[in-house]
Amino acid sequence: MLMQMVKVNNFEANDLVCKEFGIQVHKELALVDARVLPPPMLKYHDSGRERSVCPNLGSWNMINKVFRNTLSISIRASRDDKIDQTLLDIYREFAGKNMQILGGAKCI
Repeated sequence: MLMQMVKVNNFEANDLVCKEFGIQVHKELALVDARVLPPPMLKYHDSGRERSVCPNLGSWNMINKVFRNTLSISIRASRDDKIDQTLLDIYREFAGKNMQILGGAKCI
Protein backbone atom coordinates (compact mmCIF):
# COMPACT_ATOMS: atom_id res chain seq x y z
CA MET A 1 0.00 0.00 0.00
CA LEU A 2 2.82 2.40 0.85
CA MET A 3 4.59 1.54 -2.39
CA GLN A 4 1.37 2.23 -4.34
CA MET A 5 1.09 5.64 -2.72
CA VAL A 6 4.68 6.56 -3.60
CA LYS A 7 4.10 5.43 -7.18
CA VAL A 8 0.72 7.15 -7.62
CA ASN A 9 1.90 10.44 -6.09
CA ASN A 10 5.25 10.25 -7.90
CA PHE A 11 7.10 11.52 -4.83
CA GLU A 12 10.55 10.53 -6.10
CA ALA A 13 10.19 12.84 -9.11
CA ASN A 14 8.59 15.71 -7.20
CA ASP A 15 11.39 18.23 -6.59
CA LEU A 16 9.11 20.51 -4.59
CA VAL A 17 8.46 17.82 -1.95
CA CYS A 18 12.12 16.80 -1.79
CA LYS A 19 13.46 20.35 -1.54
CA GLU A 20 10.79 21.59 0.86
CA PHE A 21 11.38 18.80 3.36
CA GLY A 22 15.03 18.04 2.57
CA ILE A 23 14.36 14.39 1.83
CA GLN A 24 14.96 11.85 -0.90
CA VAL A 25 12.22 9.45 -1.96
CA HIS A 26 13.17 6.15 -3.59
CA LYS A 27 10.92 3.61 -5.31
CA GLU A 28 12.12 0.75 -3.13
CA LEU A 29 11.70 0.39 0.63
CA ALA A 30 14.71 0.80 2.92
CA LEU A 31 15.91 -2.26 4.80
CA VAL A 32 16.54 -1.65 8.48
CA ASP A 33 17.73 -3.89 11.28
CA ALA A 34 14.89 -3.70 13.80
CA ARG A 35 12.74 -5.64 16.18
CA VAL A 36 9.08 -5.47 17.13
CA LEU A 37 8.55 -4.35 20.71
CA PRO A 38 5.77 -5.88 22.80
CA PRO A 39 2.77 -3.60 23.34
CA PRO A 40 2.58 -1.73 26.65
CA MET A 41 0.17 -2.92 29.32
CA LEU A 42 -2.80 -0.53 29.61
CA LYS A 43 -4.00 0.19 33.15
CA TYR A 44 -7.52 1.37 33.92
CA HIS A 45 -9.25 2.59 37.08
CA ASP A 46 -9.26 0.13 39.98
CA SER A 47 -13.08 0.18 40.19
CA GLY A 48 -13.49 -1.76 36.94
CA ARG A 49 -13.71 -5.56 36.79
CA GLU A 50 -10.68 -5.65 34.50
CA ARG A 51 -7.99 -3.24 35.68
CA SER A 52 -5.44 -3.84 32.93
CA VAL A 53 -5.23 -5.22 29.41
CA CYS A 54 -2.48 -6.05 26.94
CA PRO A 55 -3.40 -4.91 23.40
CA ASN A 56 -3.39 -7.63 20.75
CA LEU A 57 -2.30 -6.48 17.27
CA GLY A 58 -2.97 -2.86 18.23
CA SER A 59 -6.54 -3.31 19.41
CA TRP A 60 -8.51 -4.11 22.55
CA ASN A 61 -12.10 -3.80 23.72
CA MET A 62 -13.42 -1.55 26.46
CA ILE A 63 -15.88 -4.04 27.95
CA ASN A 64 -15.56 -4.10 31.77
CA LYS A 65 -12.97 -1.28 31.69
CA VAL A 66 -13.44 1.94 33.70
CA PHE A 67 -11.48 5.16 33.14
CA ARG A 68 -12.71 6.83 36.30
CA ASN A 69 -15.72 6.92 38.55
CA THR A 70 -18.54 9.06 37.23
CA LEU A 71 -19.71 12.03 39.25
CA SER A 72 -23.03 13.83 39.22
CA ILE A 73 -23.39 17.57 38.98
CA SER A 74 -26.90 18.82 39.61
CA ILE A 75 -28.63 20.69 36.79
CA ARG A 76 -29.65 24.24 37.60
CA ALA A 77 -31.23 27.30 36.12
CA SER A 78 -30.34 30.84 37.01
CA ARG A 79 -31.82 34.28 36.76
CA ASP A 80 -29.80 36.87 34.86
CA ASP A 81 -29.03 38.84 38.01
CA LYS A 82 -27.83 35.68 39.84
CA ILE A 83 -25.64 34.11 37.12
CA ASP A 84 -22.35 35.00 38.86
CA GLN A 85 -23.43 33.30 42.09
CA THR A 86 -24.74 30.26 40.19
CA LEU A 87 -21.44 29.85 38.34
CA LEU A 88 -19.53 30.18 41.60
CA ASP A 89 -21.74 27.49 43.17
CA ILE A 90 -21.08 25.17 40.20
CA TYR A 91 -17.34 25.82 40.48
CA ARG A 92 -17.40 25.00 44.20
CA GLU A 93 -19.36 21.81 43.52
CA PHE A 94 -16.73 20.71 40.98
CA ALA A 95 -13.90 21.55 43.38
CA GLY A 96 -15.64 19.68 46.20
CA LYS A 97 -15.69 16.56 44.04
CA ASN A 98 -11.99 16.94 43.21
CA MET A 99 -12.70 17.92 39.60
CA GLN A 100 -11.08 20.71 37.62
CA ILE A 101 -12.64 23.11 35.15
CA LEU A 102 -10.08 23.41 32.36
CA GLY A 103 -9.69 26.05 29.69
CA GLY A 104 -9.31 29.25 31.63
CA ALA A 105 -12.03 31.03 29.62
CA LYS A 106 -13.73 33.88 31.42
CA CYS A 107 -17.50 34.22 31.48
CA ILE A 108 -18.76 37.66 30.49
